[in-house]
Formats: sequence, C-alpha cells, structure tokens
Amino acid sequence: MAATARALVGRARTTALSLWQRGSSVAQEQYAKTMKENAKYVVKDPEVEKVLLKQWFFTKLSKIPATAAQVEQEAAAIREAWGKRNELTVREVGVAGMFLAELIGWFCIGEIVGRGFTIVGYQV
Repeated sequence: MAATARALVGRARTTALSLWQRGSSVAQEQYAKTMKENAKYVVKDPEVEKVLLKQWFFTKLSKIPATAAQVEQEAAAIREAWGKRNELTVREVGVAGMFLAELIGWFCIGEIVGRGFTIVGYQV
C-alpha cells in the first residue's frame, strides 16, 4: 500500500513538474514576444522615467476643464428634459426606467460583492 502511494506521489510530482516547465516556457515565450512587439514603449532613460508619473498626472489634470464643460452640457440637457417632463414620450420614460433599473441592479451587485458575497450585513 505504501509503495503504491509513493509511486502515485512520484508520478504526480513528475507530471506536475513537466506541466510547470511547459507552462513557464510558454509564459516566457509570450513575455518575450510582447516585449519585442512593444519595445518602442519602454523608457530606458532614468531621467525620463522619473517624470513619467508627474507627466501622466498633469496630463490627466489638464483634462478637467473639458470634462467639467461636458458635465455642464449634460446637466443642461437633463434640466431641459426635466422642464419638459410632461411632454416625454412613453418610449423615453421606458428607456429612463430601464436605465434606472440597471443602475440599481449594478449597485446591488456591487454591494453584495463588497460584503463578501453575502446578501445581508457587513463583516465588522
């Protein structure tokens, strides 16, 4: 019995090792291929590398005024639609209702995931 168990464990180790080696070589090949295809994006200058985070941050920061303008346009459209709410068609009300239902559904799913996949109560 013990000899059979040792033989099974030995075969399992051999199989696992060969699968690991095969998988790691595939991963290494994929990594090399990806890096070769994207070599032009790799920053080699340490001075440039130091400013990349700041460059990204301030690039994103510079887009805030345009985003704020878009938000203002959307808010104006919503205010206009709310002002004409008595003139809305059944289709428009239905689309808004479906959007609201989807929004509530995703909120509930997020809450459940945040609770650790339980429906009631948070882990305190």
